[in-house]
Amino acid sequence: MNEQTGFREFLAIVLFTITLRATDMTPAILLPNSNTALWLLPIIWALVITLPLSLLFSLFKQYPQTNLMDLCYQLLGRYGGALAGCLLLSFVLFITVLHSRSYVDILSTLYFEKTPIIAIYVVLLGSSYFIASKGLEIIGRTAWIFLPYVKVMLFLVVVLVWKDLNVDRIFPLSGPGIQPLVMSGASYTFVFGELVLFTLLLPCVKGFQNFKNASWLGLGIVMVELSIFFAAFIMLFDYASAGHLIYPYHQLARVIHIGRFITNMEAFFLLFWTIGSLLRFSIYLYLVTVLLAQTLRLKEYKPLLLPVSTFVILVGIIPENAASIIAVARDDLMLPFVFTTIIVGIPVLLWVVSKGKGKGEAKSCDM
Repeated sequence: MNEQTGFREFLAIVLFTITLRATDMTPAILLPNSNTALWLLPIIWALVITLPLSLLFSLFKQYPQTNLMDLCYQLLGRYGGALAGCLLLSFVLFITVLHSRSYVDILSTLYFEKTPIIAIYVVLLGSSYFIASKGLEIIGRTAWIFLPYVKVMLFLVVVLVWKDLNVDRIFPLSGPGIQPLVMSGASYTFVFGELVLFTLLLPCVKGFQNFKNASWLGLGIVMVELSIFFAAFIMLFDYASAGHLIYPYHQLARVIHIGRFITNMEAFFLLFWTIGSLLRFSIYLYLVTVLLAQTLRLKEYKPLLLPVSTFVILVGIIPENAASIIAVARDDLMLPFVFTTIIVGIPVLLWVVSKGKGKGEAKSCDM
């Protein structure tokens, strides 16, 4: 894996991957445990994810020219590294399947009601596969080119419904209470887990400082953006009503009208949302494939792209509908706890183990 990308391209990758969570079922999953304080959750996630990121960055200074899987094998040994890779792989596969099926259901329910789900899935993942097959450099450049347009369109939805927002609906600020909010928010820190997974790509970004700065800047931006989107959902629908909406962002777009004659504005935003979605899932497919290749210690990742894409589609069509996915994500409280433990626990474990070892030799991520 010899692709190289710069600061702005990697920043665009971070922003596309995490910010678009506001447009899927993530808010619907989080609302029951946060109520009016939904908009505070990104702040809690950002504070918690700072710990594993800081520990990893300190390790990368000690072990230069390595990535996350190199550290796992170097510090945890052959079997420990393989186990860590499998745990991380289970996480990224789960979120890829979860969110890809979410997007397929959005397209099927709101825009293409008569089109079979499998057909939409194949087109979505097939297009993302094509982008991912071009490599990290092309993904980064494409993300940077489209970033301004997609961001403007996303926030234009909030701007156009601004007059209908009611600030009183975000009170009480603590939602269900300080302690339940913090505990629930911390357990869903895996929502920002991609920031840890992106360290798989560290040697493929031009300069450690560029990677570090883009990660911290991206974390700050997505924290603010998601807080704004979540606050807009609550202020427009109130948390009781929003809790019954599977796709709050698209409901926001549906209430937009300009004057008496310009309505059905959601179709206008569909193009840019679709572009963002394709880029997002191309990044996910790339991450899954690279992580699988590095866990298996393979030299090439591209031959795995097609089987991985096919696997995601086959697993993604199993759930009956989006409501069943949300029910599992809401009711199975161990699920977010386990994934957050993986994302936070592995960097902490690596840091603890490194304290008992000397400075490691440089390793390359070339595949």
